[in-house]
Amino acid sequence: MLTARGGVAIVTGVFILVFGFSTVNYFLVLLGVMFTIASVVSMPYFTLSASFEGVEVTRSLDKEKVFAEEFIHVTVTVTNKGRMRIDRLEVEDGYPEVFTLVLGENKISTRLDPGDEIMFSHVLQCRKRGVHKIGPTKLVMKERIGV
Repeated sequence: MLTARGGVAIVTGVFILVFGFSTVNYFLVLLGVMFTIASVVSMPYFTLSASFEGVEVTRSLDKEKVFAEEFIHVTVTVTNKGRMRIDRLEVEDGYPEVFTLVLGENKISTRLDPGDEIMFSHVLQCRKRGVHKIGPTKLVMKERIGV
């Protein structure tokens, strides 16, 4: 699947390649070939190597029950138990609208080597009483250059 940025990279590479041929500038020809080849070759490689099989996400809360206007400390741990490196992983821990994010960030963008573990935390404040579920945790895997 080709994203908009990947399409722009391929079109730019072809444009530079054609412009280099028309002006007989071999540097531009080489630059256009590099743009096009890099985009076309990296796309299937990323598609074949990208999987969430070895990624494990756990969320821990400091309290199970929270009353109105109280705080809850949420810790999210992401572990890469696979054997492939993940160049760019975006993790976002969702929460309902009745909670307010008081301290920290509920999302992180990171790189995970095999066996690495990343931990981040944030503090939420409950505004209304009721039964609320925290989550889900959203994982987005991207290529290094974002294509």
